[in-house]
This record gives sequence, C-alpha cells and structure tokens, in this order.
Amino acid sequence: MKIKVTENPEQAENEAHLLCRNADDDEIQRALSLLGQLGIHLPGKKEGTTVPVNTDEVLYFESVDKKTFIYTETDVLETPLRLYMLEERLLDSFFFRASKNAIINLNKIASLKPEFGGRMEATLSNNERIMISRQYLPTLKNKLEMRDT
Repeated sequence: MKIKVTENPEQAENEAHLLCRNADDDEIQRALSLLGQLGIHLPGKKEGTTVPVNTDEVLYFESVDKKTFIYTETDVLETPLRLYMLEERLLDSFFFRASKNAIINLNKIASLKPEFGGRMEATLSNNERIMISRQYLPTLKNKLEMRDT
C-alpha cells in the first residue's frame, strides 16, 4: 500500500482519504479499523476527577471486585464501563479479551510465553505479566494473524 501525506497549515481538522480499488480488501479494512480507533477516549476517574483516557495509552483493562480499572504506563484509573462494554466498543481494534477479568492491548505486548494448562503469559511493555486463559487463545491467535498479513 502506498502512503501519501499532504500538509496544509490552513486545514481546520485532520482528514484521512483512502483511494482504493476495492473497499472490501482486508488491508483497507484494517486501515479503516486503525483510523477509527484514533481519538477514541474512554472515561476514567482518578482522585474523584473524571479524565478522558486515549485508547492508545491503555495497556489493559481489569475487573476486580465489580470495579473496572484502566491501566496505562503511568496511571491506574477506574472507569464506569464494564468489560463487556469495553469489549463491544473495541471490537475491531487491537484489544482482545484475555481472561474473564482482563482485556489487553496487543500493541503493548512485549512477549508471549506458553504456560502450563494451555494458558499463555503476556509480558507487557511495562514488564507487567498477565495470564491469557486458554479459552481466549483462539481470539489472540486470530488477532495476531490479522496483524501479520
């Protein structure tokens, strides 16, 4: 795929235009999915204040004691969104359900290591380790294949 960027200082807002032979092409669909994720902000709470969290900054989401948390490199924030709601919002993205209580950003995985019982351990960019349940491994494998092609 060729990529062409044209700068225009008078442009009020950034725009992306894709010229393609076939809009159903897998490569075009992945590009659209990535572009669609830009600027997605989720509500997070820290010290009683609600702040928007850009999905690009998120390492993973975790549900603990009926509360959902957003983990970034520098912060842990609570969000009112449940994991299933996050999963729906981030369906066509680089996020995937890793276990009953976690959703991981594939772009933040530094390494993957097989573990006993068909599970896998993901080491994230901040060296935190999260277990991926064998039940969710097919989703991970599917996402990785999509990412490589």
